[in-house]
Amino acid sequence: MYSGLRAWGVHAFAFVGITSITSDDADKGSTPADGADQLALDNFNILPNNGLITDFYRSHYTAISNCNVVLEQAEAQKAALSPEDYVRSQAEARFVRGYLYFNLVRTYGRVPLVDRVFKEGDNFNIPQSSAAEVYNFIEQDLMFASTNLPPTWGTQYPGRPTKWTAQAMLAKVYLYQKKWGSALTSAKAVMGSGLYNLSTPYNQIFTEAKENGPESVFEIQALYTRTNQFGTQYAEVQGVRGSGEMDLGWGFNVPSQQLVNAYEPNDPRRDATILFRGETTPYGEVIPASVPNERYNQKVYTDPKFRLEANNRHGLWVNIRILRYADVVLMAAEAANELGGTANTDDALAYLEMVRARARGNNAAILPRITERDQAALRDLIRHERRIELAMEHERFYDLVRWGIAGPVLRAAGKNFVTGRHELMPIPQGEIDKSNGVLTQNPNYN
Repeated sequence: MYSGLRAWGVHAFAFVGITSITSDDADKGSTPADGADQLALDNFNILPNNGLITDFYRSHYTAISNCNVVLEQAEAQKAALSPEDYVRSQAEARFVRGYLYFNLVRTYGRVPLVDRVFKEGDNFNIPQSSAAEVYNFIEQDLMFASTNLPPTWGTQYPGRPTKWTAQAMLAKVYLYQKKWGSALTSAKAVMGSGLYNLSTPYNQIFTEAKENGPESVFEIQALYTRTNQFGTQYAEVQGVRGSGEMDLGWGFNVPSQQLVNAYEPNDPRRDATILFRGETTPYGEVIPASVPNERYNQKVYTDPKFRLEANNRHGLWVNIRILRYADVVLMAAEAANELGGTANTDDALAYLEMVRARARGNNAAILPRITERDQAALRDLIRHERRIELAMEHERFYDLVRWGIAGPVLRAAGKNFVTGRHELMPIPQGEIDKSNGVLTQNPNYN
């Protein structure tokens, strides 16, 4: 079940295109002739037969099927399992399934809800459920997971979802539906657990040494050594595209000039996020002037010692950070501000300062404390902070859509975004064709 999260179509090539290259924070990268489907996403010249759109959709349903198999097997083996193992296996599967459906609903909107294992003779053509129905299904899965998962697994099972992982994911699901009170309650529950903090310096969060650290709420595990190979190509598709020792990947999903310009003066998060051509890395390596892109995603840059240990330069061992504590804190800030009132505004400002204080470190001359109390102005500041703190972490495009500002923002960045069409990706044409007309296309793609 967990291996499905490392799949090529779930969290690699299609993932970086659909969730990041579509945003104003990133460009396609690589070389001009490489990645036609990625270029289509970058420019919003998206057709229903785009291979990445299809791969993302199908791979998510394959992973969902794996979850349904686990649930079916748990039921079949209930008598042989302890009550604790029976419930926890269900809770783990339902968390993963809920997360996968969350990706589907925010990408495609109306999608079929498949909650069982198909048998021979079954009707495979399941009609689409409304987005509201899908969100309700996700909430039920995540609430079950939150109730029945342990608060921690200790060090024995790193990366497995916990009660608080499910609560954090619920907070995000509520946020997308503008259920501000529920989002704030769930986020504050995670913050009150005492299990997470912002103690890790920003420029270390994405290093191999800080995997599963005190900020990690949900992180997909990868392992790739000379003898154990359970890797993911997530870092490979984004790594520096060079030659020799600098052949670190394919060079897709590169930070945009718009992102460079968005940082406040001397914000250290810029240099921890963006790797510039000609730069000397924290490991003493120089990014050659000959690489095809001016910038690369530093959050997937790898430690040379791990490349040597793995006998591989492409970062197949890099964990995928899906949800970290700073995201939870910023969700709490957003929800509190939207609820309004003196106490909530106080809380929103305090949460915002938690994130900025970590970024500021000991340099009091940068990133001043925010004191704005006007709701609309503070909303813009929280949105900006979210963009900067979570840059290149696959949140920006979805955030722009849920805020209702994707059109003007993305068109200002030079993208061909059409309001009323591109908030959602098209349903893959091949899936519509196979369904004998049961599945219908999203608006304005016909």
